[in-house]
Amino acid sequence: MKIKHLYLIGPGGVGKTTVGTIAARRLNLPLIDLDTEFCEGINNIGQYIRNNGYEKYVIENSRLFTKQLSIQTRPSLFVLSSGFLATDTSPETLARNQKHIRQSGTSILLLPSLVPAEAAEIVSTRQMQRGLGLTPATETAKYLSRISTYQNFADHQIVSNKKPEEIAQEVCELIRSLKLG
Repeated sequence: MKIKHLYLIGPGGVGKTTVGTIAARRLNLPLIDLDTEFCEGINNIGQYIRNNGYEKYVIENSRLFTKQLSIQTRPSLFVLSSGFLATDTSPETLARNQKHIRQSGTSILLLPSLVPAEAAEIVSTRQMQRGLGLTPATETAKYLSRISTYQNFADHQIVSNKKPEEIAQEVCELIRSLKLG
């Protein structure tokens, strides 16, 4: 199966950015971190949401993704935002995002555990360490509300709570088993 792009997906706090950075470097692939692109090209995500609302953020983030997708000239590794494929707002935008991902590549879901309560606790702890003013209860609820959507959508899953370098190695092995192009 030939694919063009690879997409790391999942709720916030599963390690997409850290693992994606390591894997892209090891595989010599361009890395497009959608959160970084948003912050550098549009605005700080938290500030944008406070000023414009979450639904407008979802729509603008989707536009940014479409733009980034259109300018990639070779296989790339995308790190997608936590709500990019699973949120309770703007269903038409989510459907469009899912269609773009299906048509342009393969998705890899990162999870720290298959046990929902255990994974939610790990993710919540990681999210609290970011210092973004989040609450454990909110992050746990967000994880639990989104995880089944991600599991049903993902082409592949990597379940690991190992060190990021080890998870990145698993991602690299999976990607190498796929044919890029």
